[in-house]
Amino acid sequence: MQLKKFLLFGLLAAVLPAVAEEATDRKTATSLKYVEHELDTRQNKFTAEQNKAMEYTNAAGTVEKRTVKSDLGTNTSDTSLPMVGGVNTKLATKQDDIAPINDHTVVTYTGTSGKIGAKGIYQATESYVEQSDNLIDAKTFNAALKRGLDSEFLCSEYKPGTDLCWVWSIHNNGPKNLYDPATNPIEQGNINSSNGQPINNLGEKRVRTGFINVEPNTQYTISSGGLSYIFVYQYRSDETYLSGNSIAWHASPSTFTTSQSTGKIRILLANGQNPDTSTSITPSDLLWLQVEAGSTATPYQDVQYTTLVPAGYTPVEYIISNGTQYFDSGRKATEKSEVSVTVMATVSDSTKNRLIGNYADPSRAFSLNMSTTGGSSRFGNQVVSGIAMPIGSKHVFSNGAAGLRMDAEVLRAWTAQPAFETPGNVALLASTNTTTTVPSNLTNGLAGNTYNITWHEDGVLVMNLIPARRNQDSVVGMYDTVSGTFFENAGTGVFQAGPDINNIIYVPQGQN
Repeated sequence: MQLKKFLLFGLLAAVLPAVAEEATDRKTATSLKYVEHELDTRQNKFTAEQNKAMEYTNAAGTVEKRTVKSDLGTNTSDTSLPMVGGVNTKLATKQDDIAPINDHTVVTYTGTSGKIGAKGIYQATESYVEQSDNLIDAKTFNAALKRGLDSEFLCSEYKPGTDLCWVWSIHNNGPKNLYDPATNPIEQGNINSSNGQPINNLGEKRVRTGFINVEPNTQYTISSGGLSYIFVYQYRSDETYLSGNSIAWHASPSTFTTSQSTGKIRILLANGQNPDTSTSITPSDLLWLQVEAGSTATPYQDVQYTTLVPAGYTPVEYIISNGTQYFDSGRKATEKSEVSVTVMATVSDSTKNRLIGNYADPSRAFSLNMSTTGGSSRFGNQVVSGIAMPIGSKHVFSNGAAGLRMDAEVLRAWTAQPAFETPGNVALLASTNTTTTVPSNLTNGLAGNTYNITWHEDGVLVMNLIPARRNQDSVVGMYDTVSGTFFENAGTGVFQAGPDINNIIYVPQGQN
């Protein structure tokens, strides 16, 4: 028994020394106890400090601390770390520094870091002239661009397969005379200085022009032959009178500057400085009239006519109908249509002078019937009767949501209409009450002269008819500068042509 114990002890003694020597190195990575102990020791070396964050350094095994701030004050830079709340607070503070300026301004950058500016947005919709520093919003720009395109850059035709527009550009040799006697003949009569409207008082001693297009804030010189005294009335582009902007009687030549709102003028002429006591005159007493830009009266020059009709057609001043001629517009009218006809009725007849229309369905009709004793005109489900057309004078008659109008005068204001479309195409220079375009009575059309027909749909020009004669067969009709289509008579008889417009200059663009 004793022997066994000794032997066992001896065995352990022989083995344990080797095991004990291997386990005395407690720094080996295989020692979990060491790892936990050493990490705990290291962790205790990271001194805790309120509102501080730990960050790495370039030295292995060492870290630094950085302050965490909740209030950034007015600093624009800082080595401290901002709390999220501090960032939000500072942003709110900066936002408060952006002082509101005015309505319709936008924030802009300046040349100073951290500073901003403001720029106005031009929003007038009446007309757009050059602005000094303002932005222009898209809606106003589109409206201004459209007005410019409608007035100056109507398409003669489109390049096949594209939306590229070919136009005829204007070329003038020498000064341009803005007064055109062919399209704006001199009238007998006076103009009321209080409202800018024609009147007959003292009319036998004065003659007048119609509207002449001009530019705002522009200097013009007016000169004349035969009648030497001139009075100028100024209007907006929509022919609204600008009271207080008239240029009183001056001897020819007379130089003046239009106001910032002027888009048109009318001129009154007489043969004496005091027209009230001067002798009577007639339009034939005016030998010539010239309106030109600038401060100098240059020698009189006949107007150089330009045209939007292409070669192969001869533009004429107007076409003549007796009541049985008309055009099929190829279009149905809607609540967004606006159709204008520039005409002069020459025959007084209660059965004539229906100008446009389709009234087959009284709930969705569109017509402009201005008989010389009073016709009926319609827009949607509304109708007005008894409005007569003047005889022997040129006027622009329009129908659409803006009302039934003669020149700038509203003859009937329509109420807003729900969406509608006429049952059939609208006849031009006549009117129909059938779903087809053929007028119900072909003797009821215009008896007189037609100078121009335009059609706008939702504000977009879709038709612009100009009197013309096709050279190859001498057929008289009207050329549509929008679609490039020549409209021929769809009724009986033929249109007659007014005087040819000569001195035409064609300068095609974009036809390379």
